[in-house]
Amino acid sequence: MNTGKYELTGRVGNPSSTNYARLSNYQNNTKYYTTANLKGSVSITKLDTNNKIISGTFEFTAEDEKAPGNTIRVTDGWFDVKYN
Repeated sequence: MNTGKYELTGRVGNPSSTNYARLSNYQNNTKYYTTANLKGSVSITKLDTNNKIISGTFEFTAEDEKAPGNTIRVTDGWFDVKYN
């Protein structure tokens, strides 16, 4: 993996896909997924392999797996994670 922008292409309709975003609401047991039509992206802005830190931003639009007309938009997400 390198720094750069990566497209989230979806899971709904392609359950074997590993390139998707999911948002879970555990209070009402709702899961939203990106799809072939509702996509997003992850931008890796920092990849420090010596200290094992990855940082970046993300955004996506996803639909309710049980009610496909119900969508949610996530913007300005960010992460700064230490990995093994």
